[in-house]
Amino acid sequence: YKTTSTSSSSSTSNTSSNTSSWLSGAAKDMVFDAEYYAARYPDLRAAYGTDATKLFEHFLSYGIKEGRIASAIFSIQYYVENNSDLKAAFGTNESQLYNHFVNYGIKEGRQASPMFSVDYYLTKNADLKVAFGSNRESAMNHFISYCNSENRITAQHANLGDNVDVRI
Repeated sequence: YKTTSTSSSSSTSNTSSNTSSWLSGAAKDMVFDAEYYAARYPDLRAAYGTDATKLFEHFLSYGIKEGRIASAIFSIQYYVENNSDLKAAFGTNESQLYNHFVNYGIKEGRQASPMFSVDYYLTKNADLKVAFGSNRESAMNHFISYCNSENRITAQHANLGDNVDVRI
């Protein structure tokens, strides 16, 4: 199922195979949330319902190239626009940008979405700071596991001012 991709099929499948080789396990959880993806895009929900496997296949085959956001944690557009060094190093190479985030960006505390900042998450949730210290990966894994059941502050929304916190 494809709605807006203008890429050739060889370029799309190349991105899919390059991305899927490292996009599994915890890395997958950082950038892909099937419920979020289906809720954000009504066309995908209509085509696939809540079938996580089919949604993930769509994301790999088309969603990445279409610039679709599949997680509250990661927006490739936000990541590249707010990290000029990455833009200079990787340009618009989606696979390299995703790979950088899951292997380096989170450890460096780079914010990859206006909805989630791991450093802000640790700062505003003192119990998590005590539990995880400066281990950003553990804090992110906590967010992934418990964000829907706990009312945690996840980011400071820059466009709304310093006194507005985002909760997911």
